[in-house]
Amino acid sequence: MAYEFPETIFATSLNHFQQCPFRFRCHNDKDVKAVFKPSPEQFVGEAVHGALRLFFDINEVPIHERRPEAIGDLMRKAWARVTKGFQSPYRAEERVALFGSVEQERAQGLAAIDMLESYLRTADLSVVPIALEDWQHAAIDGVRLGGKIDRVDKEGDDRVAVWDYKTGKLPYHRTVEKIVENDFQLPVYALIAGELYPFAGSLRVGFIYIRYSQVFDVVWDRDDLAAQRRRILGVIEMIRGEDEFRPVVNRLCPWCDYLEICPMREEIEGAAAKVDEVSW
Repeated sequence: MAYEFPETIFATSLNHFQQCPFRFRCHNDKDVKAVFKPSPEQFVGEAVHGALRLFFDINEVPIHERRPEAIGDLMRKAWARVTKGFQSPYRAEERVALFGSVEQERAQGLAAIDMLESYLRTADLSVVPIALEDWQHAAIDGVRLGGKIDRVDKEGDDRVAVWDYKTGKLPYHRTVEKIVENDFQLPVYALIAGELYPFAGSLRVGFIYIRYSQVFDVVWDRDDLAAQRRRILGVIEMIRGEDEFRPVVNRLCPWCDYLEICPMREEIEGAAAKVDEVSW
């Protein structure tokens, strides 16, 4: 494997290491990533994020024109512009190949529009974000943290709200405190925002689960951010000291992008196959 310690640390990498060091190594291996295969779910997620970026951009949709029904055309626009990694957009025939058929692609697209319309009926449509779908970075004690932050809103004179859209199922843990214990995304985004917006004495960070119109958020002051900084730097030091990156079997293994090359593949697939079918 062509593994190199990453120049920029993303929350995804920290989550992978905490879950399974082997997955972390694969995620940061250029040779492995070169043959990574996208999925329809990832495509839909990219399109949803793109449509919401357009919707909340006042240069695209003035505030007085924001209405849930407007998201359909924006979704189609974003759908046609989803790219393969950082390359050119998918061509029509490539989208069909990804989804399996024209009918399946259309069904997934219409379902995504319905999901967005439902979410926007409950969302605050008056917000004026100060950042949308931006790749943002910040140096933390010599470590470069990075992330593509979906939306940043200003809340009063001394707070910003940092939001990440989720298009999948609700989290396993149902409190934001438990989510943060097992997911570094909110802490990483909070640290980046804390550096980029020094006027903010506190930050609201949260996940918006689009399909369910449900929010998980927390407000942290600067002392809270300092604690998260220590936690993240501790994990990064563990990664620097790792040399084996052994796989750790866990409940998410059957859906891992790197299952095909995992040394524990047979054990994982064998456990998943042990299902007693109903005989009556």
